Amino acid sequence: MGDISKLLDTSITGVAIPAKAAPVMDLSKIDFEALRKRFKESKHKNTDLEVLKAAIHAQLERLISLNKTRTDFQAKFEALIESYNAGSLNIEGLFND
Repeated sequence: MGDISKLLDTSITGVAIPAKAAPVMDLSKIDFEALRKRFKESKHKNTDLEVLKAAIHAQLERLISLNKTRTDFQAKFEALIESYNAGSLNIEGLFND
């Protein structure tokens, strides 16, 4: 067991965690029209969608940790992603919804 512990200690490396947290986003200040235009003109919609999904997911996690009543937002977001993955929505439809 001692050898296994030593092997794990030398094999597993840590990740630097920034001392400063990511800035809080005020959703009321998002210019959805500008975002829609930028998304429509994008040549990398799939990549942009993944970045947007990750940002929304991170924000939802933070919001839900502060207030559990916000889980309905997460349920709606997950339903949208499931519809997209099932082929019911295209990228533009997902963005609009």
